[in-house]
Parts: sequence; C-alpha cells; structure tokens
Amino acid sequence: MSKWSEIEKNYSRCGPSFSEKPKSLKSTPLEEPETILLAWFKEAQTTKASIDGTHVKEKALHVTAHLGIDDFQASNGWIDHFQKRHNLVYKTILRESVIVNPESVMDWNSEELPKMTDGYKTKEIINVDKTGLFHNLQPSMTLTYKSNSCHGGTKSKQRVTVLLGCNADGTEKLLPLVIDKYNKPHCFRNVKKLPTKCTANSNSWTSSATCEKFLVQLRHQTGAKNRKILLFIDQCAAHP
Repeated sequence: MSKWSEIEKNYSRCGPSFSEKPKSLKSTPLEEPETILLAWFKEAQTTKASIDGTHVKEKALHVTAHLGIDDFQASNGWIDHFQKRHNLVYKTILRESVIVNPESVMDWNSEELPKMTDGYKTKEIINVDKTGLFHNLQPSMTLTYKSNSCHGGTKSKQRVTVLLGCNADGTEKLLPLVIDKYNKPHCFRNVKKLPTKCTANSNSWTSSATCEKFLVQLRHQTGAKNRKILLFIDQCAAHP
C-alpha cells in the first residue's frame, strides 16, 4: 500500500469527527450576575470610589442572593478568575493627580513661569521640597513559600522629614536638612560630623521657625557668593 492510500484510509476512519461543528459553549449560571456586577463596578469607578476584592465579593453575594442563586460562594479563586476575565488589576491610587488641573499647569508654564524666571539663569533657579522618610517601614511585599500564610505586623510610623533642594540645570544640590524629634539622637552620639544639616521639633515636621532658619542660612550662603537666586517652594502652612 502506498503512503497516499494509507493517508486516505486513516482520513476516512477519523474524518467525520473532524468535520463535526464545535459545540457552542453553554452559558454559566453566573453569567447574569457577572454582567450586573461588572455594570456596578463601572458605575462605581465614575464616582472615584476605591474598590477592593472585599467590596466585589460582598456585591457578588448580594446579587446572587437577589437572583436566587443559593450555592454561590465568593471564594478567593472566584475573585481571582473574575479579575482575569475582565482585565482588572490592583494599582496605587495617586490622590494629588486628581486635584491638579493639567490645563491650569500648562497655562502657568507657558504664561506665568517665563515672567518669573526672566533675568535668571537656570543655575540661579532653585526648587525646594520636602518628603517624609519612614526609616523603619518594612516592604509591603515579601518572598515566601506558596504553602505559607503571609501576615504582616503593624506598620512603623517612625519618620523624619527631609528638605531637599536643587537648581534647574542640576549643577548644584543643597545640603539636605533632616528634621527629627531629637536634637541629639542616641544612635549618633559618637558621630562628630553628618553629611546633612539637622534640626528637631516635637513631631519631626516642618515648622515656621525651621523654615525661616533654613531660608536665612540659604540667603547668607548665596549672599556670600554675591549671587541672586529665584526660589520655588510649595504652599505649606509653615512656609509663609
């Protein structure tokens, strides 16, 4: 028997199974609840509400109970598959971006900023900002075995405030100012010189007195070099 005859023989044996049309997928009992749930999710997003897996589970149980589906369990597996089916992921919420109007920023950059910086070189324009440094804060994620449960402790709220400054062309960085609760922390008792300026107040935040002292020192520093600068700083209550 030739190879072609053998192929024809095998095709006639298994051909009908290949020629059959695929069966259409039956709709699952949860198709209607998921449609309602997805509509609720989209509506909740328009209100800028924060939604996590717990909210989705509670809503899913409410919807299925209303539809008379008693055997539904909003398990972790179900919520995981629900997220994958509808392309849902967890993201960090950026609160400040909602407050800022992009059009106002563009108008200010194109109209007001050139007026303010007129007559100043880029090396003379300095921006100062502060940030909180939570030096004992542990990472929010960890590497562990699949079989292990992962529970974290209370997040540390120990912090210092750090004031940072740099000019527009990046050629000069101001010495960072660290604001702590204590003037002489015990851990630095044998340290004679630090690579930063340090000050203190009861809550390690920026105060009016701290800000005034910083500005006076900056004025002396630039005045000694016979320089003029344009300083940008945010509208914190302590700054005026």
